[in-house]
Amino acid sequence: MKKSIAASVTLYVSCFMLHASCATLTWNGADGAGWSDEGVWLDESSAAATYTDGDAVVFPATESAKSVVIASTVTPASVAFNGGEYTLTGSGRIGDNSNTPIAINAGTVTFNCGDQIKREYYTIAEGATMVMRESLWSAKNTYHNTFQGAGTLIVDGCMLDMSANGAYVGAIAKLTGRLVLRNGAKVQGSSNSNQSVLGPENLTVVFSGSDFKSYHSGSKFDNNAFELVAGTTNTMLNNEVALDLSKMTIVEGETLDADTVYTLMTINKTSGAPSVCDALANAGWGVILETNESGQTVIKFHKTRTLTWGSVANATWTTENAWLDGETSATFQTYDDVVFPANASSETITVQGTVKPASVTVNGAYLFTGDGAIDVASVSVDGGDFGIGAANIYSGAVAYAGATNRVAITGEVTLGTMTVDTNSYLFVDSGKATITSIPRQHYQVAEGATLVMQGSYSQPKNDSANWCKGAGAYVLDGATIDMSNSGTYSAFFRALTGTLRVQSGAKITFGANNNMNNLLGTGKFVFAGGTITRSSTTGYTFGNSAVELVAGTENTVSGQLEFPLAKATITDEGIALDHHKTYTLLTAGKNGSNQATLKDADKLTVPDSLKSKGWRVRTVTSDDGDTTVELYCQRGLFILIR
Repeated sequence: MKKSIAASVTLYVSCFMLHASCATLTWNGADGAGWSDEGVWLDESSAAATYTDGDAVVFPATESAKSVVIASTVTPASVAFNGGEYTLTGSGRIGDNSNTPIAINAGTVTFNCGDQIKREYYTIAEGATMVMRESLWSAKNTYHNTFQGAGTLIVDGCMLDMSANGAYVGAIAKLTGRLVLRNGAKVQGSSNSNQSVLGPENLTVVFSGSDFKSYHSGSKFDNNAFELVAGTTNTMLNNEVALDLSKMTIVEGETLDADTVYTLMTINKTSGAPSVCDALANAGWGVILETNESGQTVIKFHKTRTLTWGSVANATWTTENAWLDGETSATFQTYDDVVFPANASSETITVQGTVKPASVTVNGAYLFTGDGAIDVASVSVDGGDFGIGAANIYSGAVAYAGATNRVAITGEVTLGTMTVDTNSYLFVDSGKATITSIPRQHYQVAEGATLVMQGSYSQPKNDSANWCKGAGAYVLDGATIDMSNSGTYSAFFRALTGTLRVQSGAKITFGANNNMNNLLGTGKFVFAGGTITRSSTTGYTFGNSAVELVAGTENTVSGQLEFPLAKATITDEGIALDHHKTYTLLTAGKNGSNQATLKDADKLTVPDSLKSKGWRVRTVTSDDGDTTVELYCQRGLFILIR
């Protein structure tokens, strides 16, 4: 505030030195006249006058658009625009960081002169518009409220740079109306950690072809409302605080082509999802949120259609006119919603290349094969069989329910969040499937096939169902399986006859089951970086499963648990080992006061591929009772072998 008062005093003194008293002049020039031309102004007596620095000037309401040429820098005491449409052109500018008050009381004023706007005070009244086609660079560490008022500021193809402001974002801190960024406008936010980068919370920000940057992890957006103009391209690639898309509405603007998928905006961090204005939504336009390879959110916009498969025998997904749009033959386009209806017999559909439907609904029996990929946000299986074969990759969310439903996989597949009925089935007949959630349903993995589980699962109390079956491989990749609440049952893996592998920090917690022989089935258990914990105090043994410890990984068993090593082997999977380092393959530790123990640790041997390089195994017991199995290299043997 002190700076503003000082600036006002300086302006008054300058005015006094130039004139006995400041004149108030009213613009009377023709379209294209120069600001400093003789006789283009009227003084207070309506006599023709010529502008002198320090005059207060008024641009009256005008019925026709007028341009005013500014040939050099002018420093009036104040400027007021009272209506109509004015465009300022030329190589000069108004003010030279002299805090000149410029009031846009009504109408539209376009600043298109000089190479930049200086730090004056622009007050834009409600209903008025200022179009900025000259860039503004804010000075370092200044809290200068350059733009104020409830009107509209349009940054049109130029730069609004606040990156040097230090701890301030003064340029738009008092703007409460609308900020429109269009035609390639660039905005650079400051390092402020306390104020909104985009002005106060009641400012509406309109993205209509812009590039926004923010340079501080504390920069925030408060409660701004956002509008995103359909058909434009915008970026916000380095915001460290998430942009809340639930406060964003996609609005009309450009003429849209129904066959085009528009990329409206790419944003570094987001939350929520945008809405679509009624006019566009009623016209059938919808939004898709994608994540690119950099982890940024991409807002796509497209004309929505729901296509039904036309039951063309053994057709390719992209076959011309293979679909029905109502009763009209149609060809699939990206982001169409697709429905595969009930059928009398199973159909095979070939996928070539990557197809990207918005959603897939399967109501019949279909097998998708080919060397392509289905990249989709959600799949709903309702009374049908969804078979994925060959090399197809599916990613997204799948929902299916009822004992008649089945998702069968024979290819390389990734499944996202699944919403299922407990009578549903996921079959991995061959190939490899990855699931990023672990719902309570039936899993069947055939011999030679692999199911990678990520996410978490908590078994309900007294649940005795055998959910995981088959002779294939189950891989817990950082997953958490909690059976501590299952009473006398820990049945999730009880019927497994294949392989159960824990890796990447995966953890299994058992409950009070006294029959450990079936907890992990009769198959093989592979420790490749994971933990097994027993939460109960009743002692028992691990069971009869064969055990492998992968060299170079660290693993833990804890709680009231005796872990047998008579059938355990150390396996060499090619992990690079440092002969200077000792590797803790397995630690038998405590869960509370309950200590795990290792049985027959002396029977554990090193495979020849490692033994020939000097690697040996030993068991070490610490003072607090923990026992570790260590893999170490005998230095002399290592040197001799080399």
